[in-house]
Amino acid sequence: MIVEEIDELSRDYQSSMQMLDRQLQRLLDVKERAEDKIDRINSDLDGKSKVKKELQRIITTRSRRLKSARKKLQEIEISRAKTLSTIFRNEKELQHAEDKIADLEKRQEAARQVISAEQDSIKMTQPMVDTLNTCRTNLLQEFKAARDVLWKSYTDRFAVEIAKVNLIDQERARFKNRLRDFRRACVGDRELAYLWNTRTEWRKALSQLGQGEIGRQISNEIALIETDLMHRYKGILKPNKPKTVVLLQSFLFFVELKKRTYLILPVSQTTWNEIVGEAINYKQSHVAHFLRLLMLQYGNLMNEMQLWEYHGQLLLKINRQIRNNESIAIKLPAGTILKLSCKKLPLINFISKFNRTSNSEEKLNDLVNSNGSQTVSNGSSHPS
Repeated sequence: MIVEEIDELSRDYQSSMQMLDRQLQRLLDVKERAEDKIDRINSDLDGKSKVKKELQRIITTRSRRLKSARKKLQEIEISRAKTLSTIFRNEKELQHAEDKIADLEKRQEAARQVISAEQDSIKMTQPMVDTLNTCRTNLLQEFKAARDVLWKSYTDRFAVEIAKVNLIDQERARFKNRLRDFRRACVGDRELAYLWNTRTEWRKALSQLGQGEIGRQISNEIALIETDLMHRYKGILKPNKPKTVVLLQSFLFFVELKKRTYLILPVSQTTWNEIVGEAINYKQSHVAHFLRLLMLQYGNLMNEMQLWEYHGQLLLKINRQIRNNESIAIKLPAGTILKLSCKKLPLINFISKFNRTSNSEEKLNDLVNSNGSQTVSNGSSHPS
């Protein structure tokens, strides 16, 4: 009985279990199909993600290329605008040049006609030009002759005055020698020194008291002392002290050529050659002595002397500027100070302007542009 019930119960449960198993199997099949579908979807999504990334990469690359292309296009457009502007400007300049060439051709033609007319005029006036050139040459020769006469008169007068100044300096030397000898004598002869000092004091007193009874007595006393002095030392009271400063009446001339100063030596070319050759007379010796002192004081070193001959005048380049009417001083051997007024001489410049087409101006340029030469022993240089 129980077995039957158990069998009946088993059948009932078995039927239910089978039905449940079938339902479970269907659900499991549904689950498996769902999982497969999910796997396929995930696989599809993975593929699409890769495609998306690739598309994004392509978009980024294409965007950069597009940006670069747009920039190049903008540069090309700017360059095109500049090129068009340049083309327009060049076309305008070309047109202007063509117009100017046409104008110049017209002017050239007009100039040819003027030249032709002027050449005809030159041919007609040539005889008059020749006549005027002849007159001009004669006038220049007359001027040079007159200038040479004036310059010779100046150099002769200058030589006479220099000789007088040298004589004054020689007298000054003799006076200094006599005074030196007298002072030496006073050292050995006290009475002689006493007489000289007493005379000096009496002369000072006389200059203060002036004329009068006392003044006459002092004068008598001085006369007695001078008589005694002359007896003891002959010749001491005769000479008068020569002048210390001598002003020469003649001027010393100078010229300025392109900011260089040249003294014109007051001698002729002939006299200078004689001085250099040491073939001079007594009169020329005074001038030679003066020139030596002048060159030593205002020239360069003797072995660097720059001396030029220009139209018969000797020009000494000096190392200083001289103003017009300025005085220069030269000390002579015995101490005499010789003062000379300097005047600017426009004579050379006048010759240059007066004779521009001759070789005078060429010589002037050579003089100005040259560096000088050593001329102490060989005389003066001649610019070529």
